[in-house]
Amino acid sequence: MSYSHNCLFIGKVLIKKDLIDSSNNYAKQLLSNSKPIEGTAILTDFQSEGRGQRDNVWQSNPSENITLSIILYPNIKTEQYFLLNEMISIGIRDALVNYLPEANVEIKWPNDILVNKKKIAGILIENNIFNGVIVSSVIGIGVNVNQITFRKSIVATSLKLILQKEVSIEKLIESLFSSIEHAYLLGKRNVAFIKSTYCQFLYGYRNQIEVKHVETDMTLKGQIDAIGEDGILDFLTIENKHYFFSFKEIKFLLN
Repeated sequence: MSYSHNCLFIGKVLIKKDLIDSSNNYAKQLLSNSKPIEGTAILTDFQSEGRGQRDNVWQSNPSENITLSIILYPNIKTEQYFLLNEMISIGIRDALVNYLPEANVEIKWPNDILVNKKKIAGILIENNIFNGVIVSSVIGIGVNVNQITFRKSIVATSLKLILQKEVSIEKLIESLFSSIEHAYLLGKRNVAFIKSTYCQFLYGYRNQIEVKHVETDMTLKGQIDAIGEDGILDFLTIENKHYFFSFKEIKFLLN
């Protein structure tokens, strides 16, 4: 079955595996041995070593969710590398909004998707850089679809929990491929639009939230004031003081 009949290239080559350690690892191995066509996707029923941000394990029950990786050749300068995160986050959010038009679907910096402050999707992007340009990227994507139980330590949800019914994984994959391709191609033409759209749906952007600095355990109240070209987060506290954070330096207190 093809999941990409509405796409120009994403998912046109689809490699399906019942069990692998990680779809990102599989994609990187492909890149090390050859040059797959852009948009090649690796879809697995279960990955034994799925990873998320902060080297966390991505928990996903077999056959209940989407775990896949997409190979892209962005040709983006490294100083603008966060543009790729923005494109992919917008694409995944757009696909989920088709299912959840009434829900509060937000992007959590740098690249998770929340529904009503609970995580429904995560993204892990691994880049290959040459001469200051991102020449290839592996886009790892996990979406909670039909799983209904999660570890208590994880603030997560799924489409089935929200909609109270089973969701077709095949149809959602088709929607993901189409929405991601649209956002990716749009970002190549209109960087400003992608950046403003990312901020429009960004959790805490010019709205008060709380974050915790990982190293010091310091809690800050304030808002996200801006996101730099390199993805650096500018956090403006209620005392009108700016803090600048890179990835993994803060946790969001989602309560």
